[in-house]
Amino acid sequence: VFGFVGDVDVLVPAEVGVSVSASGFVIDSDLLGRDRETFLTPVEVTSDDYASAERKLRIEMTSFVCDLKVKRVG
Repeated sequence: VFGFVGDVDVLVPAEVGVSVSASGFVIDSDLLGRDRETFLTPVEVTSDDYASAERKLRIEMTSFVCDLKVKRVG
């Protein structure tokens, strides 16, 4: 996902492995329960089951300012 200002909310089924990376000037993120606010620092989070999961989702976000939330459901 690319943009100047972004607000992205993603709901992922519990059985899907998730890997998320975000870069930007200012990032406010809640990735799999890990809250972070960063300034000029990339954020990377990978679920513990990503390597062994049958289904995987990789999310890459680049934005000047972004609010990114990735949560598991189910």
